[in-house]
Amino acid sequence: MLSVFRGKPAMIGTDINFDYMNIEHHGITGDLLGAFIYSGFVPTITKPTPITYNKGTLINNIYVKMRQPEELVSAILIVDISDHLPIFTFWRPIGQSVGRSVGRSVSG
Repeated sequence: MLSVFRGKPAMIGTDINFDYMNIEHHGITGDLLGAFIYSGFVPTITKPTPITYNKGTLINNIYVKMRQPEELVSAILIVDISDHLPIFTFWRPIGQSVGRSVGRSVSG
């Protein structure tokens, strides 16, 4: 399936039940990560996102595949809105300017 992205930059968000924090005890998890990396995708989340009082798992991720160096910012939001913490990645090609902010001034 990942071959459809051959030669193209891409971003894939996942919520899979393969825990990268348990990779040494579960060979299929290592195979999945290897398939992403072999296809040129790199995971951007490195900390657990579903967290309970005694355990965390690394099952949510955003994978990116880029042709050239890019600016990436990935993070986990620490908010109590779900059993999984929200994750995000901002991706901007290096050299591309940031859009101009549009707004108006309000004075009292």
